[in-house]
Amino acid sequence: MNQPNYKSASIGAMLFVALLIGLVPQGLTEAAITASLPEMSKDLGVNGDLAAQMMIGMSALGLTLGALISGKVLEIFGARNSFIYSILVFGFSGIGGMFLSEPWLLFASRVVVGVASSCIATTCLWGISTTFSGNKRAKVFGIAGAIGGIAVLLSIVTGGFLTQHYGWRMAFVIYPTFALVALVFGVAGLEHRRPEVSHASKVNYFPTLWKLYITVVAFYALAGMAAMQLPFLLKDNGAGEAGLRSLIQALPGLAAILGAGSYGLFHSKIGANWTFSLCMGSLTSGLFILAISYSGLVAPGIGAIAVGLAMGISGPYFYNQISANTSASAGRYIGYLNAFTFFGVFLNPMIAEPVKAKVGVHSMFILGATIALLICLIASRKAYTSKAPEVTV
Repeated sequence: MNQPNYKSASIGAMLFVALLIGLVPQGLTEAAITASLPEMSKDLGVNGDLAAQMMIGMSALGLTLGALISGKVLEIFGARNSFIYSILVFGFSGIGGMFLSEPWLLFASRVVVGVASSCIATTCLWGISTTFSGNKRAKVFGIAGAIGGIAVLLSIVTGGFLTQHYGWRMAFVIYPTFALVALVFGVAGLEHRRPEVSHASKVNYFPTLWKLYITVVAFYALAGMAAMQLPFLLKDNGAGEAGLRSLIQALPGLAAILGAGSYGLFHSKIGANWTFSLCMGSLTSGLFILAISYSGLVAPGIGAIAVGLAMGISGPYFYNQISANTSASAGRYIGYLNAFTFFGVFLNPMIAEPVKAKVGVHSMFILGATIALLICLIASRKAYTSKAPEVTV
């Protein structure tokens, strides 16, 4: 891989922004309003439950669309301008939930928020990908994921508090608040740099990566249950107040911090394949524990932590796989990775809502755990037959 010619001060500034800000908007796009979904559903008409979940789903659609174009946006505008334009759009569109009443306008605003978030993430992750390699890159991706997890944790708790005391619309104030802070760091820290356009950057890696992308869709469709279906499971278990639900919903974010932060260690000790097997085992156990939790908060909390650990490990794993196998075109394929990630999240309410209506929320989680177990067994077989603990696709 051709390394960019950074000045030492520029490296520090770029990584500062990438580590502290890069993955935060993606987390805020969905997490800031998840605790508000049951309250939101009461104001969104006859099909309020589906409409509230589609607030997350449309965010995921926007993240998907943005991810598809984010690599090109980075190439055209460069890192600094891409970041600044995207963070401004993120803030202005995010505040729409405080004022818009029609569901279709709310959905449209969520799509725009998602597009902007993807452009921010690709810009900052590209900086990490082109600066580090090997185990060091894996560790930095893990740190970035951990910081993103902290933001998710804080936004869920804050969103739940604002919803309980001031109504669900007030949760949307989180978006412009973050955008203002991020804009200051972006203007001060980022240079006007862009990916190199060369023969290497035009190589088509899809024949190598398609299996990974399918796995990404399946993983996040399942893991998305912790964001979109967990509030309804908790309410079914008797946790009626948004503030109380938000404490349990914050646990996946807390666990994701630990999972992401430990990814570099797992990667260096047991290799990429066994690390992903561990990730899928955690997701399987978490979904199963949630499925058999019919009352109280302890068991749902344990299940939520297990799902969060899996989510924390998965992000750095997938990003590192792409970076290790796409050379000069990493920015573009990181964008595609994000597209498949959020397409999986987008699919969750489309599939989960009719299944939940048919068999109930707990049986739906059992079905999800079964699918996760199958993926875990496939991943474990691949890890067992692998001869070396190295990064492979």
